[in-house]
Amino acid sequence: MSGHWNLGVLTLKEIDQPWMVCDFSPGEDWANAKEIFEDLRAAREALDWERELEPLKKMLDLKLYIVPDDDSGPVRVQAINISETRTAFRF
Repeated sequence: MSGHWNLGVLTLKEIDQPWMVCDFSPGEDWANAKEIFEDLRAAREALDWERELEPLKKMLDLKLYIVPDDDSGPVRVQAINISETRTAFRF
């Protein structure tokens, strides 16, 4: 995966330090990355840390950024969890 993709829109709901908890609305390129996040979530739910390594590496390879809607510049994401029940990120 390379280039700039729009995985979706995050709308801040609350801050649960160090996490920013958000609503997630899928973007036009979400289908290209959805499986990575589903595999990562499944491994974490199973507490299978070895199984987590491959999707974690794929997610990190995406080099994700949050682009604020005020054009203040991109913010590098250190960690992000995207699911239907809870989406949160750290920067």
